[in-house]
Amino acid sequence: MRKGFTLIELLVVIAIIAILAAILFPVFGRAKAKAKAMSCLSNIKELTLACLMYADDNDECTGNDDHGPRGASYTWVSQVYPYVKNEELFGCPSNSLKYRQDTRGAWNTRYYSSYAVNESRHGTTTHGMTGSGEIYCYRPLCTIQLPAECLMLGEVEGSNNGPTNIWRTWAKLTPDACFLHNDGTNVGFFDGHAKWVNQDVLQQQPNTPFWTGGA
Repeated sequence: MRKGFTLIELLVVIAIIAILAAILFPVFGRAKAKAKAMSCLSNIKELTLACLMYADDNDECTGNDDHGPRGASYTWVSQVYPYVKNEELFGCPSNSLKYRQDTRGAWNTRYYSSYAVNESRHGTTTHGMTGSGEIYCYRPLCTIQLPAECLMLGEVEGSNNGPTNIWRTWAKLTPDACFLHNDGTNVGFFDGHAKWVNQDVLQQQPNTPFWTGGA
């Protein structure tokens, strides 16, 4: 009467398990990455709508990027938080940079997150309240000519103390931009929609509607 498996049978079973693991683990990894990307996109969507709700309550103007009038040092994160009241929305699951307060005493009114507002200065006029010309800086929504094409929010990476802004130079893409989702990133637009875009989109020239909102 047979009482157990032979060594060959055990090795065959182990080999089959190893083959199945090799096939399934990458699938599980891709599924997990996809779930994180979808969660991040949902966060971007909610925060974009929160920024628009803030504007609805403040003379149809966006909030501040991170400078503030007369030397104040708060961020857009602080301004839109009351509209979501959920710290987790400010953190991409794939990004180590989450919602947190600046640890430096002089800047302890600043809050940071995985996401940043469009701080492009190209094609804008200087705002009298802050002396700055960023797209997202007390900007009247009516001055964004192409809201469905203009970046409002995007993903960034950095240290525990920042950054809070997406910005653009003439020479290259900001080093703060990150591409954690299939070599792309999630972004929100001034009309309220959000989507995944590849690196080429963020590498457009600074004077394009994506960065300036102009025609």
